[in-house]
Amino acid sequence: MKQPINEILLSALAEPDYARVDYFKQKRKEYDYSEEVFCKMLEDACLFFYNEIMKPDWRDVNGAIIKGSRSLLVHNYTKNLPQMQIGKNEVLSLLGDVQAAFKTKDDTPIENQLKKSTPEEKNYTLKDLFTNESHYDHIIKLLSDKDFIDKNTLIWTDQKKGAKGLLVAILKNLRTKGFYKNQLTLEAILHIALNTFKVEIGIDTIKTSDEKKHDTTFIPYANDLP
Repeated sequence: MKQPINEILLSALAEPDYARVDYFKQKRKEYDYSEEVFCKMLEDACLFFYNEIMKPDWRDVNGAIIKGSRSLLVHNYTKNLPQMQIGKNEVLSLLGDVQAAFKTKDDTPIENQLKKSTPEEKNYTLKDLFTNESHYDHIIKLLSDKDFIDKNTLIWTDQKKGAKGLLVAILKNLRTKGFYKNQLTLEAILHIALNTFKVEIGIDTIKTSDEKKHDTTFIPYANDLP
């Protein structure tokens, strides 16, 4: 089984600074990706961790204010590294090493590259939650197979009573199943539902929807997918 791209990126922290460029080149050969594809995967992973670290204060699904952490515990994302915290500077350093390894040319300062890629919450889509595109494709297929959405437009087609609550429960359950790390804000869930599935859901519905009261057993655990 291939090592998750997030682990590949973070495992570079165990390498001396001077060896990280060669580390990324070697990993690319091991997994037989093209340089362009492998570089893009690593850049997306950098963006994910940057967004997590730079996340501002936010409201959880119960409306409570949660303070942004400005750092991450690496051990939460890979068990191959000791307990250590990383912040913005470590992520920017990793991104620089990735781009040096594959000679990507971008004169924009590294931090600005990440900032310009960060989606505003009002523009969030379901895909923004995923760092693994195949996992996203798998979930979309499941929703289509269950006749919850149109497979081409992704429009939410389930009109049964409680369908909006079910959608909210699914979005929350994806976190429970390990597809993304931090709780979504109320507004993020609202915008994902609207932008991806073209369905309007009120904040009160989002607050009160309990994933345990809906059948989300069809969603697998992220770790069980390739």
